[in-house]
Amino acid sequence: MQDNVVNEERTNVPQEALAALSSILHGALARVARHDKTPEGKARVLKNLLAHMKRSGEEVVRQHVAGLKISALRQCLGRAEGVVEHLVCPLSGEVLRHPVVDKEGRAFER
Repeated sequence: MQDNVVNEERTNVPQEALAALSSILHGALARVARHDKTPEGKARVLKNLLAHMKRSGEEVVRQHVAGLKISALRQCLGRAEGVVEHLVCPLSGEVLRHPVVDKEGRAFER
């Protein structure tokens, strides 16, 4: 039964996240093979790899949470859901809290 839970959780991982982590891992291993094969060099590369993986994971979670917020906002607005596009930062995907407007009238999060 526990194996089924693990398999279900794996299917919920966004493909973009898996591709990003795979790319980071391959790049790090290639750097180790080319430059520094000492234990210290490998440890340094793995430390950097973990830092990159952490940042990538945080970005995926941030994007997922932003998507959930936007979905909830659309449901709350009902027929006025078209307004949501104007309430979301086009760069971060977050709901605008402290918007600024550029010369062309586009709103962004501060």
